[in-house]
Amino acid sequence: TLIASYMNVTGDVSLDGESLLSVPSATRTELHRLEMTVGGTLTVDAAARIDASGKGYPGFGYDDYYGGPEFGYRKNRSCHAGVMSGGSADCTYGRYEHARFAGSGARYTHGGGAVSIAAGSLVLNGVVAANGSIGNNDYAGGAGGSIHVETVTLSGDGHFEAMGGRNGDNQAGDEASGGGRISVYATDWDGFLSKDRYFVQQGYGRA
Repeated sequence: TLIASYMNVTGDVSLDGESLLSVPSATRTELHRLEMTVGGTLTVDAAARIDASGKGYPGFGYDDYYGGPEFGYRKNRSCHAGVMSGGSADCTYGRYEHARFAGSGARYTHGGGAVSIAAGSLVLNGVVAANGSIGNNDYAGGAGGSIHVETVTLSGDGHFEAMGGRNGDNQAGDEASGGGRISVYATDWDGFLSKDRYFVQQGYGRA
């Protein structure tokens, strides 16, 4: 396991076996994005993960949570690319063309973090994730975060996910958090077998 906020490597990087690359958890005053630049090939094995789930805007209590895009206190609960179920106002933020913001926190739980990857080639057989954390009791979880990728060649059978965290009771009728954003730019996609596997849905409980 490697915890880091910034990585700049001129050569190749390989996450082997069950390797995990993540970022520090947010505090009430600081949020850590994962900024990763690899001049050569970035390889993520099938059991490996680049994972910023639960590393977004934090939530520490019932009325002690923070939201994007500007670290607002008690702002945009469980919101990012989508709104929390039952929300009366549009609290969405960011752009689908360039996913770059973390997901908003919720009551007692954190949103998904923000991951940015620039690599000559990306061989993704594992997972790149920025999911919101599961909610507390019947409250919505944290909103999904963001993943932005720029590469020349994308290949492999892995996937990207920036899902909202489900409510703690896992019930369909309770609150549900908003999903996150994923933007991927590649010149050559021919070797990527998971073109339809981008998970950004809202964090519902089970039906």
